[in-house]
This record gives sequence, C-alpha cells and structure tokens, in this order.
Amino acid sequence: MRSTLALNAGCPERLSRQVQTELDRRRQRRPGNVVLIGHSRGGILARAIAARIGSDASHLILLGSPIGAIARMEHFGRGRIPDAPAASSVGDASNRARRFLDPDCNVPECGCPFPADLQRPLSAQTKVVSIFSNEDPIVPAWACQIPGGHNLEVTGTHSGLAFNNAVYKALAGVFAKI
Repeated sequence: MRSTLALNAGCPERLSRQVQTELDRRRQRRPGNVVLIGHSRGGILARAIAARIGSDASHLILLGSPIGAIARMEHFGRGRIPDAPAASSVGDASNRARRFLDPDCNVPECGCPFPADLQRPLSAQTKVVSIFSNEDPIVPAWACQIPGGHNLEVTGTHSGLAFNNAVYKALAGVFAKI
C-alpha cells in the first residue's frame, strides 16, 4: 500500500498517525505481518510506526534515511547531520513547512509520542535493511547505517534511490535469504 501522504511535510506525529491509521484499516481486512518501506523522511516515519506495531513489522526497509544518525543522537531533533552538503537546506525547508502546516507542532518539545516512538527499541523479530549511497548529497552514508541492521550500499542519488534498479536487486537478494 502507499503511504496515503499527499505531502510528507509537517508534524511527524500527525503524519505517522495518518499512515498508521490507513495501515491498521487495511490490516483489519488482511491481517498479518507487514513490511514497512520508507525513503528519506518517510523512513523516519516508518521507524516510529515499526516501533508502535512491534513484532507485526516483519521488516523495516530504509532508503537514504538518516535513522542511523538519529539513533546516535541523545535527543531527537538536536543538531544537524554533518558532511551533507544539502542537508542543512533540506532541514531548514522541512522546519519551515512544519511551522506553516502545523503551527502548533514544536517537536520534540511538544511532548507528543513521536520522539519516544522513534527511540523505542524495535521488536527482535523486525529485520532492518538500510540502503544508502555514498553519492547522496542530502543524507551521508554513515547517517543511514544501522547498528545491527543489514546495511547495503548502492550507487545513485538521494531522490533516485526510490527508483534505482540496484536498490530492488539488493532487496531481492535480502529477501531471497529469508
């Protein structure tokens, strides 16, 4: 299923709940484990959802998502990702969009569940695959690497990861081993 997000901008709690509501609705019709796939900021949302649904998330697939950097931060939202030429501009644009779309959201200070969900351990049954590119000018490779996860490097651009044949070949290799 698609995420249902027309625009992945604004309050991360609102966005992740919107996706999870649709996921829950579909899971009522077709129960079972799910594979969550998120690209860039979508991977951050998917990570929070995976923590919420526990062992029902069989896999968390991240494409160019800075979850590795977030996992290393003491507090969600503190600081910037170094060594990423475009990350500062993208982060600034994201914050402006959040203030415009959700003026009452001041994550993480707002006290919403999202930062805690993002830091909550995943189920031991959830397999994590992070795919990244050293050519990515927005999210550096080190920021995507997940301790204990299956980290795969491909070539390509940040936005191109969602359409990159090498990504799908790498995923096929991962799922073939299951």
